[in-house]
Order: sequence, then C-alpha cells, then structure tokens
Amino acid sequence: MHPISPAHPALPTLFDTPYLNFVIKAMEAGNSPALAWVDDTHMPTSALIWDKTHSLYFGGDSNNETFNQTLCEFFSDSLIPKAQQDKLGILKLYFANDDWHSEASSLLRDITLQERARALYRLDPTAELVPSPVLPPQMGLHLIDEALLQDQTMMGINQLIEEIESCWTSLEHFIDQGFGYCIVDETAGIVSGCTAEYVSAGICGVGIETLEAYQRQGLATAAATAFLEYAGRLGWQVNWDSWLNNIPSIRVAEKVGFQKVTEYQVSVAILE
Repeated sequence: MHPISPAHPALPTLFDTPYLNFVIKAMEAGNSPALAWVDDTHMPTSALIWDKTHSLYFGGDSNNETFNQTLCEFFSDSLIPKAQQDKLGILKLYFANDDWHSEASSLLRDITLQERARALYRLDPTAELVPSPVLPPQMGLHLIDEALLQDQTMMGINQLIEEIESCWTSLEHFIDQGFGYCIVDETAGIVSGCTAEYVSAGICGVGIETLEAYQRQGLATAAATAFLEYAGRLGWQVNWDSWLNNIPSIRVAEKVGFQKVTEYQVSVAILE
C-alpha cells in the first residue's frame, strides 16, 4: 500500500462509475481534498482515497489480498483512531464495484456498518429551466464571489466558508474555479446557498442547503435555478447526488430539471 498523488492519471479509471468518476476527477484536478493509496505506484490496480473527513472511496480490484490486508491494518492502526479522535462520528464508504461492497465488513473489523441508498441525478442539458420563485421583499439573491466571502458583517458567512472549505482544497480554489449563489435575508443573513463542488474541466456537483426555519419557501429552488443558469452559460455537466430518503433534496433536483442516472449503496461506518 503506497501513497500516491490524487493527480495520478490512473485513478479515474479505477473509479469508472457515474457516481464516483466526477468526484475523483475533481480530486485529480486539485480542487477537492484527497489522500490516495494504491497497490503499485507505476501500474495501480487497487486504490483507496480519503477526502480527509467523512468519505472513503474504494476502487479497482477488490480481490487483491496483499493490498486488502494492508488496508485492514491501516484502518485499525491509523485511520479509524484518527477519525475517532477528530470526533467524525461516521465514515461513508463508497465503492466502485459490488465486490468492494461485499469486502467492507472484513476491511473494517469490529466497526458497525449500516447500508444506505443514494441516487445520482444529472441535469438534462435540453431541459428548460423552471422560472425562479419570486423571493420575499426582505430577501435577495447574491453571487457567491470573493467580495461576499470577505464580508465579515454578513451573518452566516463563516458557516458558508466552512462548508466550502470542507469540499475544496482551499477557499482560493473555489473563488478561482467554482461559483455559487446564496439567498440573504435582511435580518437573518445567509439562509440558503447553492455551490459548485467536485469541479473538474466542464463538470461539477451541487452542494445545496437551506436553514431549517426557511425551508419549504422555494428558496432552494431559487438558488438552484440561478446556479444552473450560470452553469448553463459555462456549458458544464452538472451532477446532483443525494441520499435516496432525502425527499426534499430530490424534489428540488427533479423540479429544476435533473434526471435520475442511477441508485447505489453506501456503507456507513458508525464510530464510537
């Protein structure tokens, strides 16, 4: 098991599934945080990638006994203790193929795993965007640019920055390579936001969140519509990945023109 740069050109081929390939390409581009290990640095056939927080990605050949044994030791001796020390709570295990999925319990010994379903949606480039909902008079739609991110008087700005930094290698990378929109309430500050994540050449994912007290008011739809208009001008492919039971998220995705590509299973490791 050898550390390797996330920019290694072989990695995307080991994660050649619709729901993982665009994520790995963003890591290859240096936009999304990642640590990577492989069985062979010259011609890798098995790989593990960690986003440094909650997500682990298993790709390539799952029947590599030497690599898998090293993974077991790495998890028990290093990664799991660090995740527990950092109080991450859970780890999400993403698999490039079903064989890796069946290996998960043997790789993370004495760790409780729960199976959960996710769904990948992709924007239909021919779809006509829905009209954006009219915002209440005390709210405004704002491009998330450098000027907004530097405004420390804006309520909620630190939470927005924290969210961006969890998905990007740096705030500067987001400003240079990404974009997003947020809705600002005159008294509450930022109440909804939609940002680009997992960005590589001509491709991105969507990160979207609305404060609970402001949900069911069309704010997520308004932010997402502005986001998609911007992405459309760039000609980008846009991916929306969600837990299958996150009905509000899926409703917004379908409302603004996304179509389901696939459903897949994720193992969630419960850390005590």
